[in-house]
Amino acid sequence: MYHFQDKKVLRENIEGTKVFLQLAADVGAIGIRVFSNDIPDDVPEEQTMEQIGKSLAEVGKVGNDLGVDVRVCIHGRKTNQVHVIKKIIDYSDSPYVYVNWNCDYNDTRGSGFYENFNMLKDRIKGIHLKDLYSERYPYRELFRLLKENGYTGYCNCEVGRVSAEPIEFMKYYRALFLAYQNII
Repeated sequence: MYHFQDKKVLRENIEGTKVFLQLAADVGAIGIRVFSNDIPDDVPEEQTMEQIGKSLAEVGKVGNDLGVDVRVCIHGRKTNQVHVIKKIIDYSDSPYVYVNWNCDYNDTRGSGFYENFNMLKDRIKGIHLKDLYSERYPYRELFRLLKENGYTGYCNCEVGRVSAEPIEFMKYYRALFLAYQNII
C-alpha cells in the first residue's frame, strides 16, 4: 500500500492507516498489520523501498503514540523476501516499525532460514502460522528461535481451508502447536 508512486494515493494510504490505528486504539487492539505489497518494475527498487520505509516511519510514530504496534508483513510481489523487508525497516529508521513473520517458504530462501530470522528477530511482533503439518517449513526451529529470543507475542493461525469441523480442527491445531513447543 505504500509502494504507489502517485503521491496522492500514497498520502491517502498513509492517512488511512492512521485512521485504522486510531480505531485499533479505540477497541484496545495491540497492533495492526500493514503491507508493502509490491515494488513496481518501472521504479528503482531502492527508491521504492525507501518510500515504503519512510511511510512506515510516519505511521509507526502515530501507532506508538496511540499504543498500537505497526507490523509490516513479509508479503507481496518482490516484498515477500526477508532481505527486502530488512532494507525497508532500515529505511524507516524507526524503533516503532515491527514485522509480522509470515511463515512462508520464502523465509528459507537466499541466505537461509537462520540468517533470515536473525535479520529481523528483534523486530518480530507477530507470527502467522500456516499449515503446521507441513514438513516444508521449519516450524520446530522457528519455535526454538522464538523461545531463545524471548518472544512473547501472538502466533495466529492462518489457514486457507479447513477439512474438519471447526472446533475439532482448532483442537488438533492447538495440539500440534503445543507439540512443536515440546509442551506435551
